[in-house]
Amino acid sequence: MNKKKEILRNILTLSTVHVLGLIIPIITMPILSRAMGADIYGKYLLFLTIIVFGHTIIDYGAQYTGVRDISKNKNNKNRINIIYTKNQSVRFLLSIIYSLLAVIYSYCFLETILTKWLIYYAVPYFLGYVLVCFWFFQGLSKSQYILYISLFGKIVNLLVILLFINNQNYIELVMLSTCYPMLLCGLVVFFTLYSKKKYSILKIKGLKKQLKDGYNIFIGILAPNFYNAIPTIYLSSTSSPLEFAKYIVAIKLCGIITSFQDVLSKAIYPILAREEKNHLYKILWINIIIAAPIILIIIFLGKGIINLFLGSQYNDNIYIYLISISILFVGMANAYSQGYFIPKKLDKEYRNISLRISIISSLLTIILIYFLGLIGGAISLTIARTLFYIDYKITYDKIEKRSNKIGKNQ
Repeated sequence: MNKKKEILRNILTLSTVHVLGLIIPIITMPILSRAMGADIYGKYLLFLTIIVFGHTIIDYGAQYTGVRDISKNKNNKNRINIIYTKNQSVRFLLSIIYSLLAVIYSYCFLETILTKWLIYYAVPYFLGYVLVCFWFFQGLSKSQYILYISLFGKIVNLLVILLFINNQNYIELVMLSTCYPMLLCGLVVFFTLYSKKKYSILKIKGLKKQLKDGYNIFIGILAPNFYNAIPTIYLSSTSSPLEFAKYIVAIKLCGIITSFQDVLSKAIYPILAREEKNHLYKILWINIIIAAPIILIIIFLGKGIINLFLGSQYNDNIYIYLISISILFVGMANAYSQGYFIPKKLDKEYRNISLRISIISSLLTIILIYFLGLIGGAISLTIARTLFYIDYKITYDKIEKRSNKIGKNQ
């Protein structure tokens, strides 16, 4: 397939997924926030935070290393089978470990209702998430399958919320429609792949090597959670339910916006993994063009938007103004990581940058949360994302300078 057509198809299908990810929360957030109340809705958002953190653990960098390997071996069916099995074996093992740890943590530190949700809803969801294997279809540039799966799950969840949810007594139905469509899709995908290609989900042989090969990328992806997801879970138990709900709403809204930047990265990543050319500056400018006007809209119209969709109880939300500034730096940092470092197999450099900034940001987050609480969490998040961009830029310049020097000497 022509590269331009491949990129265009990826952008169209993935952008459709992300537009749904934008529209559906806009529709459901006001319904759920009003029907559930701030307390239950805050717990639901915390549950989703644990789910999203689980994606990071379970994937073990497959969305980068797996996609990269599949993309480079698209025409080698035997090699694709091996890559699929190795990555899926790691993901299946880690899904079991993470599910157990999440349930134990919830039982010890969180409320009983969250433990119940994790057992009855998160565990089936994680199994479905492993079986769906979005990374596999992204690597093959068959992003239409990602669209079909996402469309099914989101529409089921939307219809349930629109038709049935009017008070907090229906929270179990919300959880059911959030998690079980993923399990159903996962089972369909797995049995379809197994019947056609005889792919296996678990193979112990080679598991240790795959864990080693994906280590650098995994650490690079995991490290930011120490100043991001983990403090959020901590803040949930130390802040008032209403203020925590405002904080999560700000993170979610800004996250929806950055998903458009992620569309670009995911669409071009399989192609960049096969290419030798450097397209970094083009990707940087596109991200800036996307982010800048959105930040201005949030700064000047954010209060009205929140009041319109969520109601007056979420109106006084300073967190969204603080976090929205980071949207620009998220896009530029992703341009460096997914547009240069990872496609060029600079996995160690990517890991080192992530560790450096995450350690610095974690220390800063602890201090700011101690003195400022949720506001400190929002400020530290923005600072961390800015530091990521700065470190990527400095490291990139050093690598390019060294490469140019070697080229001249030759």
